[in-house]
Amino acid sequence: MLAGPRAADQQVVAAVAVQQPAGSPAAVDPTADQVTVVDVVSTPAVRTPGALPPGAADPAARNRLPDLAALIETTLRGHLAGETDLRPLLDALDAHLSPDPAALQAVLQEVWDQTLRLGTEASAAAMRGRSWSDAGAVEAGLAPLLTLAPVVTQVASSLLATFGAALPPVTDYPDELQAVMRGMAAFGGGLRDGLTGSGLCELQFYEDIYAKFCTSMQEHMLIASTVVQAGMVIGIGERLVEDLIGIVALILLLSSGPILVAVLCYAGWSLWQAGAEQVARETGGMLAAAAAEPFLKLHAAPVGVEFLLLLGRIMGPIFLDAILLMIGEGAVVAGARNAVQAARMAEIWAKLKTLWATLPDVRPLLDEVAARAFELLDFFKPALATLGTEAEEKFLRLLQREQSDALLVEIRDYLESLSEDPAKVATALGAILDFLDDLSEEEFAGLLAYERYRPYSNASPAHPGPQYAEVGWVDLLFIQDMEGNAKELFALLGPIAGRLCLHHDGICTVLGDYLFGGGKYTGAAGVLLAARQIIDDRPDAWVRFEVDADDRVLDIVAYGAEFVWTNQGFRRQYVLQLVAEVKTYPSGTLTHDQYHKLLRQMRKDLVRHATSGDPQLELLSWLIDPVGYQALNEQLRYMFWEALHLEHGNLVNQGVDYLALEVALMERLEAGLLLSPYRI
Repeated sequence: MLAGPRAADQQVVAAVAVQQPAGSPAAVDPTADQVTVVDVVSTPAVRTPGALPPGAADPAARNRLPDLAALIETTLRGHLAGETDLRPLLDALDAHLSPDPAALQAVLQEVWDQTLRLGTEASAAAMRGRSWSDAGAVEAGLAPLLTLAPVVTQVASSLLATFGAALPPVTDYPDELQAVMRGMAAFGGGLRDGLTGSGLCELQFYEDIYAKFCTSMQEHMLIASTVVQAGMVIGIGERLVEDLIGIVALILLLSSGPILVAVLCYAGWSLWQAGAEQVARETGGMLAAAAAEPFLKLHAAPVGVEFLLLLGRIMGPIFLDAILLMIGEGAVVAGARNAVQAARMAEIWAKLKTLWATLPDVRPLLDEVAARAFELLDFFKPALATLGTEAEEKFLRLLQREQSDALLVEIRDYLESLSEDPAKVATALGAILDFLDDLSEEEFAGLLAYERYRPYSNASPAHPGPQYAEVGWVDLLFIQDMEGNAKELFALLGPIAGRLCLHHDGICTVLGDYLFGGGKYTGAAGVLLAARQIIDDRPDAWVRFEVDADDRVLDIVAYGAEFVWTNQGFRRQYVLQLVAEVKTYPSGTLTHDQYHKLLRQMRKDLVRHATSGDPQLELLSWLIDPVGYQALNEQLRYMFWEALHLEHGNLVNQGVDYLALEVALMERLEAGLLLSPYRI
C-alpha cells in the first residue's frame, strides 16, 4: 500500500509506475503492493538538432508566433466550417518551433486564446436574433466552443509528441510553468485527501488515482493546464446540455454562454498560478468532497492526455455548480441537490471568490454577476418563503421552462406595480405560479406567442383613451370583465405559435378582438380555430392575419415557404397557399345587413381570385363555425351563385372566361372545398 512522503505533493518529483487493479473499486485489495514511488528527477536526453524537424533547433522560434497566429486562426475557422484536417497547422508548428518550453507554451496559449475568441464570435453569430432561453439555444450557442476544444488537445498532444523527448528537465522550465507544476501538485494532493475522506472505496483505490495524476502531470507538464481547460470546456458543455436548472439565467446575466465557459475555465487556470498553492490544495479537497463519485472515473483513465482531459471534464461541471449556488441559493439549490452538497458547493464558491478577488480583471465581473443575480432572484425569496414548499417547487419548474428569464422579469414588473404590501405580493405570486404550473406545453407555447404579439387594451387605435396600452400575459390573469379567458386563449394560440409569419402585427388585432372586442370575441376565437385547422391540413403553412388586400381585409392568408438561391445565398420566400375568410354565426341566422355585407365580400373575393391568377378558385376558402354552417350552408351556397351573376359584366370586361369560372365555382362548392365548417 502506498505510503510515500507527502513532500512529493509539493515538488512533484515522483516517477510513478502504475499497475491497474482488477475488479470493481470495492474489490481492490488495500494491502496489495501495486504502486511504486521513487523520488527522482528525470532528465531526458536532448535530441540533436539533426534529429528534430527542420528549423526546430532555431533559438528564435518564439519570435515566429505572430506568423503562426495567423495560421492558427485560419485553421480554427476552417475547423468551425467543417474542415477537420489539422495536418497543415501541425506540420508548420513542427517546422517552425524548437524544444523551448516558453515558445511551446506561448503557442498553446495562442491556440487557447483564439479558441475562446473565435468560439465566442461564432456563438454570437449563431445566437443572433435568438434568446439563450429559446429551445435548443444553449446547444446551438455553445456548439462552436465544443467543436474547437478538442483541437486544443490535439495540438498539445502533437507538440508533446514532436518535442517531448528534447525538452529540458522540468526543473529548468520558466517560472510560470514551475508555478503550474506546484499548483497542480497541490491540487492533486487535495484531491486525494478529499477522495479519501469520502469513504466510497478502499484507500488504495484513491492512491492509484493520485499516482496517475502525478505521472500524467509530470510527463505532460508543458500541456497539462491547457488540456485540463479544454476538458473543462467539454464537461461544461455536456452539463449545460443535460441540465438547464438556473443555467440559462446565469448565461443571460453574463450576456453569453461563451463568457460563462471562459469564466469557469479561468477558475481552473487561476489555481495553477504563483502563490495559489494553498488555495489549489483546499479547492482540490473540496471538489472531491463535494462530488467524489465523478472523480472515481479517473481510476480507469489511461495515464497522460486522456487522464488530464477527463479531469477537466469532471472539474468543469463542479465549478459550474459552485457558481450556480452563488446566484441561485435557496429554492434552486434545494431542488437540485441535497443540503450537504449545497454546503460544500458554498465552500468552493467562497474559496474561488477569495482567489478571484485578487485578480483585477475578474473582480468587476463577479460583482456584476452577484448584484444582478441576487437582485432578481432575491426579489422572489420573501414571497416564496411565505407561500411555502409547494410554491418553491412550482418556481423551480418555471425556471426550467423556455424563456423563463423573460417571464421572471415580467412577473417582477407586475408585482412591483401592485403595492409594497408583502401579503398582496405573495398572494399575486401564488396565483401566477399556480396558473403557469397548470399550463400544458401547448398552452405555454401559446403564452410565449402572446408575449411576442401583445395586443392593446382597446380594440381600435381610433379610440385610444386612457386605457389604450399594451397588455402583458400577467395582466390577463387579473383583468376583470374580460370577454376571453387567458388559459383558453393560450390553448388556441399554442397550436399555431410556431407557424406565425414574423414581423406582422395582424395577430395583435385578432388577440385584441378576442380580449377586448366586445361582440368580436367569438369571431376572433373562430379565426384562431380556423388557423389551427389550416395548419393541421397544411403542416408546412405559415399564416398571417388581417391582411390588407386593398379592396378589403382578409382574415387569414397561408403561405408555403421555399428556399431559392440568390447572389446573397439561399433566401426564404413565401408562396401563396390559401386565402381564408372566417365566419362565425352561432345563432344560425343572418340579419339583412349581414346578408348584404356577406354578398359584397363574396363578389370581391370572386373577382379578385378570377383576375389574379386563380381562375379555378383553388386558393379561396370560406370557413364557417359548425353551428352556423349547418344552418346556413344552403343559403351561403346560393349567395355565391348570386355574387357571381352580379359580377358577370365586370368579369367579362376584364377578360375572364366566365363559363370556366362558373364551372370551377360549382365544383368547389359541391366538393365542400370553397365552403366548409372549421373544427372546434
